[in-house]
Amino acid sequence: MPKEFDSGLLQHAYSIGDGYYFLVEGTAPHDGKKYGFVTRGKGMQNAATRIPIRMKLKDSAQMPKVLQEAQSRVGVEDRPTFGDYLSALRALKLYDTEFELLYVVMPRYGNLLTGLECDAPGGTAKIGETRLEVAVREFDEEADLTTLCVYDPFPSWMQFSSGCYDEVQRIDFALVTGKPTKLVEGATRWGSVSLKEFPKWVSRQNNPDHLIGWETHQFVPVDGKVVLATMWLIHDIALAMLPEQR
Repeated sequence: MPKEFDSGLLQHAYSIGDGYYFLVEGTAPHDGKKYGFVTRGKGMQNAATRIPIRMKLKDSAQMPKVLQEAQSRVGVEDRPTFGDYLSALRALKLYDTEFELLYVVMPRYGNLLTGLECDAPGGTAKIGETRLEVAVREFDEEADLTTLCVYDPFPSWMQFSSGCYDEVQRIDFALVTGKPTKLVEGATRWGSVSLKEFPKWVSRQNNPDHLIGWETHQFVPVDGKVVLATMWLIHDIALAMLPEQR
């Protein structure tokens, strides 16, 4: 039997599905016509994705200086923000620091060619969880990385939907260090791509007709939410890392 669902104002509503994704159909009171929508079930409407961005210094021995410089910009008990880390890199003139998107290859049956997709740690909420709470839980469960800070650059009016489901996703970034080793929920592998190369890389990855441009012999497109959010971040970093003008 499907999980409990919220039919809204639909009358005589019933569900069709396998217990996780299912169709809800019912009669609308305003015009007497039948309507339907796809959902994941009551309490599952909150969803979140936390995208890991790895900071990679050309000289790893400089990392303690970066951490110290970033911490000096806030109180002793406070954690530096994403902006503090970018300011620290500028202060130390580490303009050549690389930032990498870490992604995980997940099964996605909507991809009819290979059934795979590049995505970031995320999922739907348990009943009662907020979008922030599910972001924290899912990232902790799925990404064994050291998180320096979390960055949420998106205004409240900018909402990311998840396919055709009646849910809106929260998306933020985790600035991380380390190497992921844990795989969950059927994931096949972790991968990484420099943000400098990301626009060209994602253009090749998401083109089903350009076999020679794929990272592997398989067509593994990148989730649309991750693409849009990462392009936004690239713009933010590019502005913040401009050398100081004398």
